[in-house]
Amino acid sequence: MKKKGLLTLILGLLTGATFGVLFSPDKGSKIRKNIKTKLEKEGVADKFKNFFKDLKKELKEEFKELKEELKKED
Repeated sequence: MKKKGLLTLILGLLTGATFGVLFSPDKGSKIRKNIKTKLEKEGVADKFKNFFKDLKKELKEEFKELKEELKKED
């Protein structure tokens, strides 16, 4: 449940950021440069990378367990 809330938060932030960029009065190149600088400064890319790496691992484990359960039912 905690992961679902975090994923919802991330999707909401991305949606808000997208609309913010689309309706911003600044040039796109300036916005992209500012975003890149802020993301690098905060280490957000590494946090996202680790989050999705962990999520991938958990999903693999869940699917493996589900697959084993389905084999047992046959």
